[in-house]
Amino acid sequence: MRYLPVRDRVAFRISALAVLLIFAFSCATANLPPISSAGGEFQPEKDELRLWENSRKEETKLIKNVQVYRDPLLVDYLEQVMGRLNPPEMAANRAVSFRITVLADPTLNAFAYPHGSLYVHTGLLARMENEDQLATV
Repeated sequence: MRYLPVRDRVAFRISALAVLLIFAFSCATANLPPISSAGGEFQPEKDELRLWENSRKEETKLIKNVQVYRDPLLVDYLEQVMGRLNPPEMAANRAVSFRITVLADPTLNAFAYPHGSLYVHTGLLARMENEDQLATV
């Protein structure tokens, strides 16, 4: 077995320490309170409003290219499930609102836009066995 010269071992240890320090600092949090802690007074920042506006434009393009599954009873049920997961402080906030749309698509998929639009594919709904699985999504 061949050993590294002392100077190479020192360089390796310094490099490894630098990587560990960078990793440790990247894990630091900003300690931001959740939106729900501000209740109805939460107002998104300007950059977030821009992001929401861009996502609304993308959503408009999406709706033109997909088939929406129109079943008011299903949407009502999904909104009830979501409502039970949404803290009252968030529900009281007018700046952030959630809306669910079901897409007629056989794939196992669900996604959301930053401004609160949630999309669930019929394929995913068809394969769920219980409400807990739905709430997890």
